[in-house]
Amino acid sequence: MLNKYIISIHSSKKSVYVFCKDGACIDCKSIYEECLMYLQTQGYNKEVNQESNTQTNTEVSITLEELQSYKPSLFLDSTLLTGSSEIESNPFLFGELDKDNTIKQDTPTYHFSPKDEENNLGTLTIFLNASTLTLLNYSLLDSSLNIKLELTNKESQEKQDKAIIQREQKQHKEQLQPLSIAMLHPILEDNEMKCSHGGVVQLKSNLGKSIQDKNIPFILETDLLYSSIVGCPNPPISGGPCTQVALILPSSRGLKKHNEDYPIMQDLVSSGVFSDKGVPLICIPKPNSYKINAPSPTHTKNITKEALKAQIEFNKPILRLHYKEHKSQQDNLPITRFYLFDNLKEQESPFENLILDYQSDAQGISDKDLEKELLQSYPDKEYQHKQINLQFGVHQIHLVFIIPQSLPKLFKEYYKNYKHKDYGIGKYKPLFNYSKDITTYTKITDSKDISLQSISITHTRVFLSPFKANKLNFTFALGLDDYLDKDNITELKIVIGGVYDEGE
Repeated sequence: MLNKYIISIHSSKKSVYVFCKDGACIDCKSIYEECLMYLQTQGYNKEVNQESNTQTNTEVSITLEELQSYKPSLFLDSTLLTGSSEIESNPFLFGELDKDNTIKQDTPTYHFSPKDEENNLGTLTIFLNASTLTLLNYSLLDSSLNIKLELTNKESQEKQDKAIIQREQKQHKEQLQPLSIAMLHPILEDNEMKCSHGGVVQLKSNLGKSIQDKNIPFILETDLLYSSIVGCPNPPISGGPCTQVALILPSSRGLKKHNEDYPIMQDLVSSGVFSDKGVPLICIPKPNSYKINAPSPTHTKNITKEALKAQIEFNKPILRLHYKEHKSQQDNLPITRFYLFDNLKEQESPFENLILDYQSDAQGISDKDLEKELLQSYPDKEYQHKQINLQFGVHQIHLVFIIPQSLPKLFKEYYKNYKHKDYGIGKYKPLFNYSKDITTYTKITDSKDISLQSISITHTRVFLSPFKANKLNFTFALGLDDYLDKDNITELKIVIGGVYDEGE
């Protein structure tokens, strides 16, 4: 059982505070379960002082699942323990040194002793003045109890890298385990989808419009992502109304792509599609003539909150150009020369990527009619509007970006440790209804001979950008499409003579 520390649970702040005294020992693996078991034996939840056994009633009943989502703060003799950097000459010893290179006694010092390398667990001993605190089953990878230890020693980093590889291999093996599948109905444009508060998702097919059942088109993953939710009555005191579809997990998709994108299954929406406020969406079942291989609902319906978190992973968003001679071409033409606005970019080897800053490398929207139209749906109080112009021969590509300036509630927890903040969190979504293709002929002389006219083809493409993006990672596809990475990548395909979108 726990001893020599005080547990304080603040439901309004979604926080757990643990105040420790000298000699305390905490098991990171079971602290939440043990605390909750003790509270439940009293018949109601309390703030508990394990040493003096004094108890203070709290009004809010807390479940284990809720408790595990709370932010932990650990104190030793009233000092908050947040972690430290490794002393390079002492592997797995973390702390601060005095001027004479001796360890400071008045600031926390941490010593990690690996015990279970397969699961990356060990014992963390914390020293402060004359006091000592021991944490069992502490994980360096997960920063247990919000104590973050930064490795600087080469030997320690190698062990950490090995632990990361072992974890990834273990997760990969779990993913390869046989998956129960079923034949399920996909979502069509006439389906009814709502948030749990009653707000209605506005379904509009773009990529799936060529796949129809009785003239009703499919809703593919890209169609559904960031779709608006209207009429949600959730009050501000509870987080405010849901306004858009913010996250779609792979577990809600069919197993195979249609029109280069995944259909979303009606029966899997509640376990894999979420609003910007983090609540699961609900799809009213409506049979259609299509049945598609997908994960069985029994495989996902009882998923725990922790298992759900393990499925959510955000990678750097990328916009990738595919430059081709014709639509059926499987590889991509290398680009060694183009213009960024009026600046010529040229090199001998093919370009692979550009990193562009929305503040210094982009401009305002040049098409004022388009800008006025966009402001009606994406006001400048909530979005930035930027344009980047690229030119490849006679093709001018005007890329317009609508950048959300606030994070959905669902993303806030993951954003704290997200590694690619400059590039935003989420992915680029093409807004096809704003696409334009305009061919312009300019006379070179007074001759009526059309061969003496220059041709310029301007293609305008509008994208809803990742949340809070400051930079664009723009890459150039090289080689065969089938061998290119597709993880969190939005493709812009250009054929000499015109731009075409997926699904055409």
